[in-house]
Amino acid sequence: MAYARRNRRWTRGDWQLLSWLIPFASARAGLRKSRLPLISWWKIFDNLRRSLVAPATVALLLFIWMFLREYPWRWTAVVAAAVAFPLYPLLLETLAGPRPQQSWRAFLRMFREDAADILARIALQLVFLAHQACEAVHAILITLTRVMVTRRGLLEWETAAASGARDADSEGKSARHSYLVEMAASPALSAAGAILVAVVRPSALPAALPLLLAWAAAPLIACAMSLPIARNEAPLSEEDRKFLLAAARKTWSYFAAFMGPEDHGLPPDNYQLSPEPKVARRTSPTNIGFGLLSTLAAHDLGFIQTPELTEKIDAALTTMEGLERLEGHLFNWYDTQSLAPLLPRYVSSVDSGNLYGALITVAAGLRELGLEGLASRADAFGDAMNFRFLYDSKRHLLAIGYRAADEQGPGGLDNSDYDLLASEARLASFLAIAKGDLPQTHWFHLGRSVTSVRGVPTLLSWSATMFEYLMPLLLMRRYPGTLLDESCRMAVRHQQEYARGRGVPWGISESAYALVDRHENYQYKAFGVPGLGLKRGLGDELVISPYSSALAALIEPGAAVSNLRRLKADGLEGEFGYFDAVDYTPRETEGRAAATDRSGRSGVIVQNHMAHHQGMMLCAIANVLDGARMVERFHGDPRVQATELLLQERAPRHALIIRPRPDDGTRRTAPIPTAAARRFRSADTIFPHAHFLSNGRYTVVVTNAGGGASFCGGRAITRTRSDATRDPGGQFLYLRDVRSERVWSAAHHPVGTEGEDYLVTFAADKATYSRRDDGIGTRLEIAVSPGDDVEVRRLTVTNHSDRARELEVTSYAEVVLTPPADDLAHPAFGKLFVESEYPSEGGALLCHRRPRSSEDKPAWALHVLSLEGRAHGPVEWEGDRARFLGRGRGPENPQALDGRPLTGTTGVLLDPIVSLRQRIQLAPGAVARLSFSTGTASSR
Repeated sequence: MAYARRNRRWTRGDWQLLSWLIPFASARAGLRKSRLPLISWWKIFDNLRRSLVAPATVALLLFIWMFLREYPWRWTAVVAAAVAFPLYPLLLETLAGPRPQQSWRAFLRMFREDAADILARIALQLVFLAHQACEAVHAILITLTRVMVTRRGLLEWETAAASGARDADSEGKSARHSYLVEMAASPALSAAGAILVAVVRPSALPAALPLLLAWAAAPLIACAMSLPIARNEAPLSEEDRKFLLAAARKTWSYFAAFMGPEDHGLPPDNYQLSPEPKVARRTSPTNIGFGLLSTLAAHDLGFIQTPELTEKIDAALTTMEGLERLEGHLFNWYDTQSLAPLLPRYVSSVDSGNLYGALITVAAGLRELGLEGLASRADAFGDAMNFRFLYDSKRHLLAIGYRAADEQGPGGLDNSDYDLLASEARLASFLAIAKGDLPQTHWFHLGRSVTSVRGVPTLLSWSATMFEYLMPLLLMRRYPGTLLDESCRMAVRHQQEYARGRGVPWGISESAYALVDRHENYQYKAFGVPGLGLKRGLGDELVISPYSSALAALIEPGAAVSNLRRLKADGLEGEFGYFDAVDYTPRETEGRAAATDRSGRSGVIVQNHMAHHQGMMLCAIANVLDGARMVERFHGDPRVQATELLLQERAPRHALIIRPRPDDGTRRTAPIPTAAARRFRSADTIFPHAHFLSNGRYTVVVTNAGGGASFCGGRAITRTRSDATRDPGGQFLYLRDVRSERVWSAAHHPVGTEGEDYLVTFAADKATYSRRDDGIGTRLEIAVSPGDDVEVRRLTVTNHSDRARELEVTSYAEVVLTPPADDLAHPAFGKLFVESEYPSEGGALLCHRRPRSSEDKPAWALHVLSLEGRAHGPVEWEGDRARFLGRGRGPENPQALDGRPLTGTTGVLLDPIVSLRQRIQLAPGAVARLSFSTGTASSR
């Protein structure tokens, strides 16, 4: 009815312009020629013509039924065919077949949908034809009377909001009665037409009866059409609802336990149970936002009462108001105990958008409870965020973030932007537009590359994660049949099919996974499915996260509950709800963490709880169980309502389909020709075989025995001596078995012992030394960074024996940092200018050559160790060659390998070196990886 009223107002407005069609217009001085342009004259005329189409069509049909003596059926069909004119272009398009890059399946699906849509429109147009005719005649007669006779009511108007409110009020009383009253002219015209046809020409009544009956039923059909569209989703059973409620209760216990005074009311980032329980005392805007939303969700689900809700929200807001901010935005990370921002101070666009959306929703929920004071504080905090300074005006996109000024630079926008619509950043983009900080054109600069999933155009994302597609749906409404809705639905279907083909539960997103760093913290990154993401290598790893299933419950609640039950049966539920992930990637893990985490149908359970994942799971379950209250609160904001049209973008009919990666997701690169690699089974060759690795500035020379040197910018980084037989110099790695005290090298040099197996491979991109000694396999890979003046020596150590092993890995290199000729001319003198230090951060040695004259340029070198595996003890270091080698001994048998610790000597020394040592423990079959990186720069 609202549309009918608007159309009536438009018709009145069009007919009030009738006098402008006359060539002469009245003026004070008399008649004068109208200056109206021809195109404007035509627009007025065409609008009047359009308003007469429905009355003329009804009049024509009545004339056919009453006065044409032959073929009433045929002439009625001709009129109906004229009404069906919009169907003809679709038929012509169908004859042309699918477009380039469009499959027949997608083409036929789109044709079916378009044909059904057009046929439905034609049928409704015929049903409402009599009503439209009566409305048009009424509007025309009213307008002509007012223009020519009364001259009153010409500016009568009703806003769309008032019309909508009137409809809502009438529907509340009796929707059917309201439609019967409003559209009474249609049944009346139908009855009058039936009587006239029956009296004048009864033989035409069968031809007229279908349309006459449709006109009589028009009010009831309009009433049915105006009812809200029910989603085609089976309701959850009571058992499933209880299951979700129990999962939500456990999930809330994370925030109940950790979001307390010790962390100033803020949720710590994560709680890790393995290898030992520890809390990450840091937080982010996203964590804070989901902490607030989770508190509101817990109240909605009855876990906490209003006083506890008030206490927690007030504590969090009080802390937030005292945090250091930039342009109203929180920085990306804060220490939850000191409340100091962690370095580097960085504002993340996505995190700020997540927090702002949470504040809008929480403020609405607080107002429902009459907590206006808290709601106003939440609104004020969110409204203070300025998204303009995060906007890349050249590309019309939100930057990834903004780095604040510090001692390393003035700060500025990140060089990268969020440029895809299927991204977690669309919530930030939407809110920045709704707030008025960004123009609406920004929304249409977001990429809309599509692929086809089951013939449905589906937006591509970067990583093909559930997080990118579904996280915004925790707050943002989805409209059936739109581009975003179809993409989200098909992303869930595609993930289900992908996991089904691999025999594992489904639900892939960004999460922690079964690798730890040197501090035994789980590593974290985005995982996805091939075919939906632009990122390479999406099929290389398989990590399933339970919170992804909770997000998918917003789309397919029944399937999501079944998947969560399966994950629970596999052992993924703990004290605080579901663990973060289960890693099915066939990777080798080491140490106690792997031993205790492995369970659940061949997957490695990542025993960790991430605050924002816990929050997403709790909010998703609350939306499923409580009628999407979070979404309704968010869309209750007037700014959101004014912008939500952006979410109703129709799916493209003929978009270019992109196939981002092969379905197996593996990288397919051209193999390096066999001739490009040289292999050596022994170090005992007539002369050393050398291999050069370089990025254009930094060059590493290695030989098949393991000797060599490093150079950069005309300087020698490490010491070498030309010798065609001994091959001395370079950078070496020692291994020592702590129990047996046996010592050997990762290559042949410098110890010179023969291994059980020895293979050297010189490839275009790296040099590799593989050997096996007493059940320990080592693989040393040497490469040069393409973008930095750094060489990396990555040592992989594998325990092939049947007992646990404890090993020491020690590096050794003599530092030069001067042209090779100068080092050869005065080696002892040149060593006096090299100064070393071991920074407090640990794990690295810094060397600095002091300039001997004003012409000398400063030179710095870095030697750093990183470990993938379980460390056993701290990193040791040595900077004095004499203390490392000992009296009368050389690199082939240094005293530092006699079982004594490194002395930790640094400073100005007579003979400087760099040496780092790490002790590792390996269970049978376990693997550890150590990377020794050496680089140079012109400043510290």
